[in-house]
Amino acid sequence: MPERAPGSVRILTLNLAHGRGTAFHQAFTGRQRILANLDAVAEVIRGADADIVALQEVDAPSSWSGGFDHLEYLARRVGHDHLFHGIHADVRRPRLAYGTGVLSRFPIRTGRSWRFAKNALDTKGYVLTRIDAPGLTLDLVSVHLDFKRDSERRAQLDDITLHLLERDAAPDHLVVAGDFNCAVNGRSGVLSDFVRRHALVAPERPVETFPSRRPRRALDHVLASRSMQVRRTEAVPALVSDHLPVLAELGLR
Repeated sequence: MPERAPGSVRILTLNLAHGRGTAFHQAFTGRQRILANLDAVAEVIRGADADIVALQEVDAPSSWSGGFDHLEYLARRVGHDHLFHGIHADVRRPRLAYGTGVLSRFPIRTGRSWRFAKNALDTKGYVLTRIDAPGLTLDLVSVHLDFKRDSERRAQLDDITLHLLERDAAPDHLVVAGDFNCAVNGRSGVLSDFVRRHALVAPERPVETFPSRRPRRALDHVLASRSMQVRRTEAVPALVSDHLPVLAELGLR
């Protein structure tokens, strides 16, 4: 990405795939490979000079992915001091714990987590963080939506809307980033309806992110409120997951 404009904020979103990289499954990926994959993710974050990172499928200590906290590990490797981890799946035996998270160069003032819960098999959810960046305060959502049905994704976006409307003293700036498992301009209108409802701006040409080796689908997005200017958005060509990271540079209008 070109040199950043003055006063801009760079936000990166990535489905971390439990640290397995492009391997078939994290349960068949050894701890050293997990560590190497996370080191590669940290290189991507540093190379992009990302101020804020929205992560999905990010593990707390879990038996299938090395037994350590992936978000805390990335924070140390990247050098970002502020993080918030929402656990949406929590199983004791075998020990599995994962969800969505935010890693930030700037202070995270508050953080809340919600799970899209209908039954024990539902493991998707989102976190809402309030971040004090230089010259502005923004609310950032890191979200992972259902991959199966538009009807489920619509219900999940309605849940996000409910909690966004309940915010106290909400700042002017909102960013919703993550793995939406659908395109902004999909025929069902699920995500485009959400974008209009919250006066968000989507890139004119959504970037294709999945599958990462030969991306054909635009599933991962950084959506910003109209109070912000989306100066550029691009997929980062790094094979650190089955999704490509998406990096957006935002500024004030």
